[in-house]
Parts: sequence; C-alpha cells; structure tokens
Amino acid sequence: MPSFSDVSYSREATVAAIRDYYRFLVSMYLDASNVLEPPEGGWPSIPPNGWENFDKTDEVIALLRELPYLRQGSDPYQINGAPYTVFADWQFTDEDIDGQDLKEWSELDPDEAEIPAHIVGLTAPSDKSPAMLLDTELGVIYWYECPRGVKGGEFQEIEGDPYDWVDDDLIPENQVEWRAGSGIWPIETFFKMLKANFQKLNFVPIGPREVQDVWVARDEYAKETQFAVQNIYRKQGWPNMARFNKQACSAEVKTLLEERAPSLAE
Repeated sequence: MPSFSDVSYSREATVAAIRDYYRFLVSMYLDASNVLEPPEGGWPSIPPNGWENFDKTDEVIALLRELPYLRQGSDPYQINGAPYTVFADWQFTDEDIDGQDLKEWSELDPDEAEIPAHIVGLTAPSDKSPAMLLDTELGVIYWYECPRGVKGGEFQEIEGDPYDWVDDDLIPENQVEWRAGSGIWPIETFFKMLKANFQKLNFVPIGPREVQDVWVARDEYAKETQFAVQNIYRKQGWPNMARFNKQACSAEVKTLLEERAPSLAE
C-alpha cells in the first residue's frame, strides 16, 4: 500500500488523469458532446481569484479553471460518471454566485465536516450521489462512505489510520472523522480504480444517465435487468477495445431498457 510519503500533487497530472477518465467513459457509453474542454487560458466563467466567500486556495481555483467537465443538465437529466455519481461542472457557475453556496453544493454537510481550503469537491453530493473530494496538498482523493466492494484489490488505498495522521501533523484533529469514513487513493490511482471497475462491469451503465454498481441490493427484476445489460456489453466485446462495438451496444441496451425500464432509456 502507498503511504502519504509516496504521493505528491501535480496539477498537470491531475488534469491529465481526469481528462483520460472522461475519454474512457466516452469510449464506453457517454456521447463525446458530454465532455467539455476548457478554452486556452482556462474557463472564463471561473474568476481567477475565485468566488466571494469560496475561501479556497489559489491552487484549487487554478485547477478548476483548467479541468475538463462533464456537461450536466437539470435533474433528472444529469449524467453519471461513476455509480450514482454526478460530477460537478464547475464552469457552469455565475461569477456573482456566493462561494459558500458552491461549497455546500460540492462538499459534505458543513455541520458534520470541516473541509479545509486546499480540498475541493469533485461531485455534487446528494441522497444518491456520493461525495468525492480532491486534496491539492496531499495529492489524494477521498470517496466518503465508499462502498466496501470498491475497496481493496489491485488499486490499494493510502496506508495508515487517520487518527495516527493527527500525531504526524498531516491533518488537524477536527478533520479525522470524515477522512476516517472515506476511501483514500492517490489521484491518478483513483481514476485507474474507477476504470478497472467499469472494465470488470462492477460498474454498469444502465442507460445514458445512470450507472449502477453490483453491490447495492435491488429487487429481482432490477437485478435481471442489470445482468442483461452486462451480458450485452460482453457480447459486444467489452472490455476489449479492439472488439467493442459501442454503437451496437448502446442501441441494444436502449432496446432492452425501453422494454424493461423505460424511464432509464430516455
């Protein structure tokens, strides 16, 4: 397992890892138009000094200005970039929006967790969408209340106990609880882990706007639908990209969902 001493943060590597991940999603199930690339010089809708009351570091703002994003519509037309996960589209914001509202939109409940200025939310947490936060000092991503099935395996989490990290002066005591409740990976490893779970079909795209995982309990009909979608992907060559026929796969999944789950086929 890696330790914090083995990990460092790089803005360039972070942007590249997220861009590579979104391109991977396009190769599997997303339309290419869902990925938004920043113009030269960064997103003009993100103020160079951040938003009022945002209280994030200059590095966080610089990163947000350079990242690609997944295009998000209004609910229920938001797409999933991981199981039940709505990735935050930071470039959509209005220059005059209050930064405190943005933090509440992208982070954990402020009454339950103190998120420092060098950490920023990657997702829009909700009852379904998990909180994923990126640490620009330690070079890691936290998946809060990460499913047990995601942990372990080839892509190991950061080694150590958050309660020990306080003694090592890595984190303040008032931030232990939420970090202890998270899966923690180096940034590039995190996205490799997500891709591996898609490749194994532990993460299953059920239509264009919902990704499920195989660990959530569901009724027999929903399990049969998920299993049928997995079989379509395998039949169309997934995960062998030399054989995978995305167009045929998407069409066959759509036909299946129109019969079994019409609300997911839209």
